[in-house]
Amino acid sequence: MLPCYCAVIHAVTLWISVIMGAEFNQLSKDLEGQLYEDLLFDYNKIPRPVKNSSDILTVDVGASLIRIIDVDEKNQVLTTNLWLEMKWFDSKLVWDPIKYGGLLTLHIPSDLIWTPDLVLYNNAAGDPDITILTDALVTHDGHVFWQPPAIYKSFCPIDVTWFPYDSQKCEMKFGTWTYTGRYVDLKQLPKEDVITVEVEGNDVEYMQRGMDLSFFYRSAEWDLLALSSQRHSVLYASCCGPEKYVDITYYFGLRRKTLFFTCNLIIPCFLISILTTFVFYLSDHKITFSISILVTLTVFFLVLIDLMPPTSLVIPMFGRYLITTMILVALSTVVSVVTVNLRFRSGSAHKMSPWIQVVFLNFLPRILLMPRADRAIQQNPSSPLVDPTSLIELVYGGGCKLYHVTLLCGRCNAPI
Repeated sequence: MLPCYCAVIHAVTLWISVIMGAEFNQLSKDLEGQLYEDLLFDYNKIPRPVKNSSDILTVDVGASLIRIIDVDEKNQVLTTNLWLEMKWFDSKLVWDPIKYGGLLTLHIPSDLIWTPDLVLYNNAAGDPDITILTDALVTHDGHVFWQPPAIYKSFCPIDVTWFPYDSQKCEMKFGTWTYTGRYVDLKQLPKEDVITVEVEGNDVEYMQRGMDLSFFYRSAEWDLLALSSQRHSVLYASCCGPEKYVDITYYFGLRRKTLFFTCNLIIPCFLISILTTFVFYLSDHKITFSISILVTLTVFFLVLIDLMPPTSLVIPMFGRYLITTMILVALSTVVSVVTVNLRFRSGSAHKMSPWIQVVFLNFLPRILLMPRADRAIQQNPSSPLVDPTSLIELVYGGGCKLYHVTLLCGRCNAPI
């Protein structure tokens, strides 16, 4: 009898717990909905959420770098994926947790409350403001936390002097578009990492690590060397009146990973350039070989042009190397043409010029300590006169191949 009695008590207790839990959940939902309606009823999201219009609203701004998506050298654009973080106090979003079942936080769509109009000043493409309107987390004491993700494209001047062994410095400048520093002031997060430094005679709030890198995915092409941030108060007198605007600028230090370009661009180009020296060791096909090398270098140069921005400020060192090599290959092609032309000349059709006789048969042999052609004639003056073209074979025979010899009679100068 006693076990049955205990089972009944246990069942009744369980049933009461389920009923009470359901009622409590329903009550919590009702309280959350009631709080939502109470906060947003007659809420105006246009003016700043301050008690007095003369008060300055402080917005704490931070960011987490998720990924460096792309560095477009040709268009000079840096594409990044960020998680922005903003905190401010909204005096209209304060409630007593006791009246609402102990609710301490509430998620509210960000398009229903006031949010700072934070934009990217040096935007290159797309929307400069925040387009993904995630929910904001509001606490019972009126503090609002908003962390919208965004993909930004910012201008980044590219210095290609040492491409592909180059380093770049880019920046992203965030600030409010309509509110001056007298209405909305921007501060950096986290506050404990902010130090004050002097830059050009002005005190600037500086952070050595400007963004949170806890969720950062490393890029396959770029190494992140440094990421700092500074807070500035700038006067845009030419367009925006006498008041200063506050911005937070993030500075990126990037270095290119060189393995891809070294293996696919530098080494092949260098090896092809070495082949240029072998042009003069070929007996035949000199011109064909030189032109083939010149065409190959031209293809590499076109690849380099496609990667580089169309600027006239600087020429990459690698581009200078390619241009110099192409000039040398072109000159070697010209020399090869002259060499082949001299190689297949006949003595009867092309007589040796007097200056060539002086330089190559008289002057150079003296310097090189070689026997001279005029001495060969003096040693046997009664022999038939030999054309200078033939003297090359007669004097330096063995090293040259004779293709045409013309012997002249010593008395009448007629061919024998």
